[in-house]
Amino acid sequence: GTWPMSAAWELTGIARMTSGSPYTPLVGGDLNGDGSRNDRAFIYDPASAPDTAIANGMQRLFANASAGAKECLHKQLGSIAARNSCSGPWQPSLELQLNYRPMWLGLNRKLTLSLLTQNLLAGADQLFHGADQLHGWGQLARPSSTLLSVRGFDPASGRFLYVVNERFGATSAGATAIRIPFQIGFQLRYTLGSPFAGFPGFAGARGGGGGGGSGERGGAGIRRGAGGTGGDFTNRFASLAPNPIKEMLELRVGLRLGDQQEAKLNAISDSLTAENTALGKALQAELAKLGANLDARVLTIIRPRLEQAQKNLQAALDAAKKVLSEEQWNYLPERLKTPRGLFGGGRSGERRPPPGQ
Repeated sequence: GTWPMSAAWELTGIARMTSGSPYTPLVGGDLNGDGSRNDRAFIYDPASAPDTAIANGMQRLFANASAGAKECLHKQLGSIAARNSCSGPWQPSLELQLNYRPMWLGLNRKLTLSLLTQNLLAGADQLFHGADQLHGWGQLARPSSTLLSVRGFDPASGRFLYVVNERFGATSAGATAIRIPFQIGFQLRYTLGSPFAGFPGFAGARGGGGGGGSGERGGAGIRRGAGGTGGDFTNRFASLAPNPIKEMLELRVGLRLGDQQEAKLNAISDSLTAENTALGKALQAELAKLGANLDARVLTIIRPRLEQAQKNLQAALDAAKKVLSEEQWNYLPERLKTPRGLFGGGRSGERRPPPGQ
């Protein structure tokens, strides 16, 4: 989430919720002597446990364990635990970033000064609870995966004697030796070129005329156009949006258009022009609200208008195709039937012989 507090100041927050990592109920130590401490535990049912130590330990565990740990164990009662059959708790994180884009020294808001935080929750944990009473905010919560520990061997029955870890599944992030610290960083970012470079016709747009030029001149040109001085931005937007229907009408002789076809195409062309003009006016009003404080955020204003203009263009082409016969449609150059891009112009195509020749 981003909150633009003013034209120069902006506050950004990034909050995350991450699912817990899977873990396996294990026996403490190396039970089978293979050199790895990864032996899966048998999940004893308290009602049928071989001794009272296991039965009482499992009962107390089920009474006090977390919901996730209890569900994991209940599903596997009377069997050896499956690998990664339990899952740890979801974990939150929060980062804040304060941005400042100055206008002084001719920077024109191209320089962004940022104050960053890393693991803000850990800083809040230490601030509110103190270093000796941490709650583990912002730390990796690692559930205890040891369910059973060997306490002896019964030669009469030929089985190991276990003690139940009643803190199975519990997390102790605040007491872990490896912690993710709270940190503060400082970042500078400078934007080269114009934020309108991805939109042909806007990057070098000047209030009084077109042409290329530096990104700074382009941004200034849009500001003048948006404010209504030095040119009409609405007309510029409408002129940049292609109207292939108007060009189709110029081919009326080759297409051998009937009066009704010509009237319908004129209506489609006028409608497309009106829609583009309305979009240009809406965009001009949005840009006027920003005044002289245009920056990369302006793309979030321009982009939806361009997407809507593209939809209007496609709808007009679909309507024109229904008006023309298949032979007339095939006669049209490809650049009119499938424009390459909204402001990029179409591909040049060869004009085909008129229908019937």
